[in-house]
Amino acid sequence: MRPYFHLRRGEFNHTWGVQDMWGLGLGLNLNRYLGAELAVDLWQESLKDPELGGASLGEESSGSLIPQLRLRYPLFHDKLVPYVVGGFGGSFCQFNDRKESGFGHNIDADSYGWAASVGAGVDYFVADNIALNLEAKQIWHSSRDVTVDDHTFAYDPSDLVATIGFRVFFEENHPKPLIGASESVPTRLYLGFSAGGSFVTDDNWNTGVDWKPNAHSWGSFIHRFGGIVGADFGRHWGVELAADGGECNVRVDGVGSVCEYVIAPIIPQVRLRLPISEGRWVPYALAGVGICYGEANDYKPSSAGVKFEAEGIYPAFTLGAGIEYFIARNISFSAETRWLYTWDHKYELDGHEARGDFSHLLFQLALRLYLIEF
Repeated sequence: MRPYFHLRRGEFNHTWGVQDMWGLGLGLNLNRYLGAELAVDLWQESLKDPELGGASLGEESSGSLIPQLRLRYPLFHDKLVPYVVGGFGGSFCQFNDRKESGFGHNIDADSYGWAASVGAGVDYFVADNIALNLEAKQIWHSSRDVTVDDHTFAYDPSDLVATIGFRVFFEENHPKPLIGASESVPTRLYLGFSAGGSFVTDDNWNTGVDWKPNAHSWGSFIHRFGGIVGADFGRHWGVELAADGGECNVRVDGVGSVCEYVIAPIIPQVRLRLPISEGRWVPYALAGVGICYGEANDYKPSSAGVKFEAEGIYPAFTLGAGIEYFIARNISFSAETRWLYTWDHKYELDGHEARGDFSHLLFQLALRLYLIEF
């Protein structure tokens, strides 16, 4: 009997219109063949009104929270585990990121309902407690009514979703000692995932143009998600390549919010690690220099009559600290705070070019999977 955490990202789904799909799961293998899990799946689709020529009004977010049963059949000494899964729960839909065709229209597309899922997948165990996962399932949602101005049409958010990810078990069948308990510490390669957010610490882009939290933010806390690839060399030093991204609104004086702006740094970092308690806890400091991609998108109704453009790659610097907690020899969770500074971002407003600097204070949680050691 082992509890696990399932992290997955949508793949191949753009072929049939599912965008930005990701999922989370908390589960428990009850025995060799039967398990249960609580699955969260979120994605976006383009919302189109047939009475307005089928043009996209904006994006419709669909989410489900479904308790599921999982029937497993381990093969090849438990290395390969195909399974089927199914369940019934609840769902919600939310309209966001209005497009130009939706400007000037009163749109009501937020709703709640039921959801059900049936699917299949396979786990391939790369370690005793880490499995690479492929999964595909059909998720049905109850039909919803969408109202645009004075007419209503039915919208069905049901869809097929395909994902790739990792299933991470909190316990090992054959526990190994922590790295910090060994006299000789090997080099270890890892893959990581981060989630959290940031506060803007310098929100002035240039005279009359500011960065502000967008509609998805929690107050002033802007959501950010990312990935990490890294290596630890011995007991104290490591390097990693960290990439993450988030969006904020661009506000122009006298106009309002005209669009969203992507901030996506990709930064090589050095980590100084200080293991304690036989390596169970690892405080660390980090610093790095890299690049940041910026792009204006998702223009707002107030942008009508204003020409605003921004896209480019700019220098970036980060400095921070965190602490890792190892639940097993090869799995750690960490909490981290970093200051991100990126400069010389360019925009054009009605033909006039200007540049400015940008800084964030980031707070992130991360999962690191140590897959190779030598």
